[in-house]
Amino acid sequence: MKKKIVSTVLSTALILTALPAFASSSPIKENSSEISSVYSQDNTVKEVPNMKIVDGLYDPGEITLFSLLLNTTYNFSSGQGTGSFAYKAGSSREKVRVHVSNNKNVAVNYRLTSPTGTDWVSLTVKPGSSVTTEHYFDKNQAGTWILNFDTNDGSPVSVNVSVRDGLQ
Repeated sequence: MKKKIVSTVLSTALILTALPAFASSSPIKENSSEISSVYSQDNTVKEVPNMKIVDGLYDPGEITLFSLLLNTTYNFSSGQGTGSFAYKAGSSREKVRVHVSNNKNVAVNYRLTSPTGTDWVSLTVKPGSSVTTEHYFDKNQAGTWILNFDTNDGSPVSVNVSVRDGLQ
């Protein structure tokens, strides 16, 4: 009888101790890069952009294999233009960084649009400045991504763009 009570108490304690660990192991976490880019609600699928602005194109402490999806300079004399890059999904989620450098002395509006038409980035790059955004892509983001550039006053656009994937 004593063994039964002790084993019941121990089992209950073990289960109660483990419950918070299971509750906190949810696959979706607030304010985390682990948030999925696609979710389903009422049998509809909606793309949820994820983006983080980082200080540079790469971290000098990072030693990882990556592929260069795009490395070019765009010059648009009309003050607006588009570029693109193709993302081919790997076997798992991977980090993708998009680096845009503004070569002119006028602000450039930059927009990154997914293959499904969702704007993932919409920001202004100051004259002579650059910005690097970090994203997590998986098979749902495979396809052609569009980079849109324009200036508010129609001044020519000149930007260097690099896109890298396969980062850890």
